[in-house]
Amino acid sequence: MEASLQPSDEGRSSGPETTSMNHRRIDLMATQPGKSSKMAVAVVVPTLNERGGVTDLIPQIKRVLNEYTTEIVVVDGNSSDGTANLAKDLGAHVIKQDGSGYGDALQLGFKFAHSTLKADITVMIDGDMTYDPKDIENMIDIVASGKADLVVGNRFASMEDGAMSLTSRWGNRLLSWFAKHAIGIRLTDSQCGLRVFRTQFTPTITRASGGMAYATEMIAEITQVGGRLMELPISYSRRVGKSKLRPVRDGLQILATMLRLVRDYRPLLLLGGAGVILVMAGVVLGLNSFYEWLTFGYVTHPPLVVLFSLMILSGVQLLSFGLIADMIKSLRRDFRRNIH
Repeated sequence: MEASLQPSDEGRSSGPETTSMNHRRIDLMATQPGKSSKMAVAVVVPTLNERGGVTDLIPQIKRVLNEYTTEIVVVDGNSSDGTANLAKDLGAHVIKQDGSGYGDALQLGFKFAHSTLKADITVMIDGDMTYDPKDIENMIDIVASGKADLVVGNRFASMEDGAMSLTSRWGNRLLSWFAKHAIGIRLTDSQCGLRVFRTQFTPTITRASGGMAYATEMIAEITQVGGRLMELPISYSRRVGKSKLRPVRDGLQILATMLRLVRDYRPLLLLGGAGVILVMAGVVLGLNSFYEWLTFGYVTHPPLVVLFSLMILSGVQLLSFGLIADMIKSLRRDFRRNIH
């Protein structure tokens, strides 16, 4: 099974500045309870009219995780089909969602798992039976053994025909590619909704937005404080019930969030990249005027001189801002790692 794991370099730390963080992590791993000591696991399930999926999901989770002390937390977004009552009858904790959105529901459930249930490990899984609960146990074992702090599923490894539309499939691929190259999240499926993480990271990941983009923010936040990330192949099936996804709107929201994450986590790439482009464009635009000045002692288009001069100056300023922002980001990241 280990051979199928895809570790991410993001979040790995080295050097004297992170020694105290690593030491605390080693201490935690040394005292981490195993199955024999009934490790506490909380499974957070965001729902909105998912009665058909919850009917099978909750019993299956209980069967799969019977070796752990397992609590199931259903965060219900005011379902009208009796999802909340059914989940309660099946033995789950039910939390009514006052706000709205996928990310808001997850954060509400994570806080409950952390503060009320005092869980060691938290699982997030959708309530529509697209994910197989059998995959959860392998993901928990990886976190419990100390190999990773967050394990994300890879739906593309074993996807049932028709489980994801062609638009969603390509959209997910594009978002994952962007997350990898722009933010440094090295995952094949960065939008997967089946994840397992060490509950101690909850305060770090419950300060984000409340929409579908939360899936990306969650990974970025954990890796920024030194959390280790792994990806595990899982199965993915057709959903039970009607889909709540809005491919275009959700995709644009996620893309906008990724651009904001680039600004926050890779400012040199964003500002520095824009600065370099402006400087290069200004230089190219000014070559002819510079040649005229060297050859004839004058230029024929003075406004052009003003334009390319402003472009070069603006580019240098953006590059400087990028360097300063990158320094601030590094200091902020080191501070958060030390207090985590």
